[in-house]
Amino acid sequence: MYKTHNCGDLRLSHVGQPVTLAGWLHKRRDHGGLIFIDLRDRSGLAQITIDPSKDDAYAAADKSRAEYVLKVTGTVRARPEGLSNPNMSTGEVEVLAESIEVLNAAKEVGLRHSRPRGLRDSRESGGSCRDPHPRSSAVEPQRGNDRLRARRPSLHRPRRRGRER
Repeated sequence: MYKTHNCGDLRLSHVGQPVTLAGWLHKRRDHGGLIFIDLRDRSGLAQITIDPSKDDAYAAADKSRAEYVLKVTGTVRARPEGLSNPNMSTGEVEVLAESIEVLNAAKEVGLRHSRPRGLRDSRESGGSCRDPHPRSSAVEPQRGNDRLRARRPSLHRPRRRGRER
């Protein structure tokens, strides 16, 4: 199975369930043994935890970089007390990875997906870090996705009207 859940849909009600997620590697953090990955798809982010005891998963996570497309299979578990992230919709859970498959490797990304520390708005930088094509903005990906989602139904209306005639 390609994937069982979307990254942004995981909640405490999924604790203990096996899941398969697929998406882009948004951020990778190595904490001396454990590797944490924020996996992104169109629905949001999910935190993946990779334990060194899972050799194949750990090796795949270790060589993965930003924007790699990954397929992760694992079990949802609640984050330890005091480590939940209230800023994320999935901040109360994480996925303990059992296997990771690199579906597509990416070249090094020139733009960052997250804002640099201390930069609250891209207007403060004079707009120099903004993509000239706002529909595919890598600086503010969520805003770009909202525009595309809002645009799609409007494209289908004329097609539906043409079929109804």
